[in-house]
Amino acid sequence: MRTAEHAARLFIGKCYPSCRVAILAGSASEGKDTEYSDLDLVIFEHNEPRPYRRTYNEFGWTIEAFVMDHSSYRKLFMAGIEAALPSLQRMCAEGIVLKDDGTAEGIREEARSDLASGPFPWADEELDMARYRISEDISDLSGSSDREESLFIVQELAAKLVEFVLRANGRWLGEGKWALRMLKQYDAAFSQALTDSLEEFYASNDRKPLLRLADEVLRPFGGRLAEGHIVYAEVDAE
Repeated sequence: MRTAEHAARLFIGKCYPSCRVAILAGSASEGKDTEYSDLDLVIFEHNEPRPYRRTYNEFGWTIEAFVMDHSSYRKLFMAGIEAALPSLQRMCAEGIVLKDDGTAEGIREEARSDLASGPFPWADEELDMARYRISEDISDLSGSSDREESLFIVQELAAKLVEFVLRANGRWLGEGKWALRMLKQYDAAFSQALTDSLEEFYASNDRKPLLRLADEVLRPFGGRLAEGHIVYAEVDAE
């Protein structure tokens, strides 16, 4: 029987027996794992000089170990905040503690606090750059007569719309399936509209629903941006 928590405990005992804290995260910690799931483990070692991620195959599972020590996790938390992708905070806050030297709850509380505070707001320049890039994709898709090229434009446009809706409204981002989960959590109606517009394009090559949706997203922020937009090149001073 594939028991995620049992396998995780066996793994910790075999591969990281002296770790200070171990947390089982992801779908396995929620009881939502399938035969294709892996185990995500956050492991705090003693004096680990450099945080790392290592993949194992143990006890019938693929195991992703995210290993660090107590001196480095805060830097990793901050990197997640700056990128608006707090994956490590989610793992620590929502996972199951398997091993604890007494510091796990403090780490989890920091993670919860970060998640509750939300990401840094976009600066005006970041918002305008996002509008500009979406506007470029709208133009490219509107004028594309090549089905294969249009597939890639649609993929880019959809990803940028998800990022824009979440970041412009002060919400965390997600990667892969987490992008959709975060979008649904924020605005289920918009998430469904985006999914429907993508289905329409893939089924019948009709790009109009996606283009309309993109314009609706940009409209409250000034609409499409192209004419007069300036991006300064970064040049190192001599």
